[in-house]
Amino acid sequence: MSKRCLILEKEPYRYQVALSDLSNSDIAAHHDKPVQVVTAVRHWLVNAVGIDLPGPSALFDQFTQFMADNYDYLLDHGFNKDDIPGLPVPELIKYMREWVVANIS
Repeated sequence: MSKRCLILEKEPYRYQVALSDLSNSDIAAHHDKPVQVVTAVRHWLVNAVGIDLPGPSALFDQFTQFMADNYDYLLDHGFNKDDIPGLPVPELIKYMREWVVANIS
């Protein structure tokens, strides 16, 4: 099984200045726009894994809804606004899984 990766960069071809060994990698420019990050990752997953996903706008809407719901949930459960950015990744993933089960059909 070969490994594949997606590299996200703010501007097209900027990576080539420092990292010529990435020339055979999938690289997508997002122009510092979050919805373009979601679009690039969505398209890469569809092409690399062949999974069926909603469109980029729907995914971005779901992501922003999760972020708002999770923020409120964490505040209600003893976190303050300064704690939330430092939430450990495994804990964030746990909350994401729970939210998806409860909100995505």
